[in-house]
Amino acid sequence: MCVTQSANGHTVRAPVGWTVDISLHAPDRTWTAPSEFGPRLLRQIGRVRRSDGGVEATYKAVALGRTELRALARPTCLPSQACPQFVLAWEVHLVVIH
Repeated sequence: MCVTQSANGHTVRAPVGWTVDISLHAPDRTWTAPSEFGPRLLRQIGRVRRSDGGVEATYKAVALGRTELRALARPTCLPSQACPQFVLAWEVHLVVIH
């Protein structure tokens, strides 16, 4: 299952054993790696992959329950360019089911 920035604020359901791919990309933004908040129901597979400010991570659902995945995006600005000062928060509610 692939989860992108458009899932922000939504609840996603994944059965135990499924792979959950997180893919966060947006022009002119740099994303932090996703973090799990709540019970540890996911096991990260491999390393977090970064490219052009985007981030991708893969997890395996290993236990039943409800947890949250969160990441932040900041603007990417060129030197000597006016840069807006904001941080965008991204969060997905993940329910691991049978």
